[in-house]
Amino acid sequence: MTKYNFEEFKQWLEEKPERQDGLRWTDVFPLIKNRFDAFVEGKDDFAEKGWIYTQTVAQKWKQEVDQRERERAKGGKYEV
Repeated sequence: MTKYNFEEFKQWLEEKPERQDGLRWTDVFPLIKNRFDAFVEGKDDFAEKGWIYTQTVAQKWKQEVDQRERERAKGGKYEV
């Protein structure tokens, strides 16, 4: 199982501002930091609290990380 890293997610968002999808991530980071795995997996109550848009962005990142890990497991090279 892939371990998702909060700092890696932050860096991914900062690399390309368009990934931030116009959301105020500085407000979100303190709330998700300690529950990051649940946030990325959609296993928390963020959607119920109206944070579904942030989870949508996180799902895009998660898909990239999962693809990277699958490629590594196969011994292939992952390209971003």
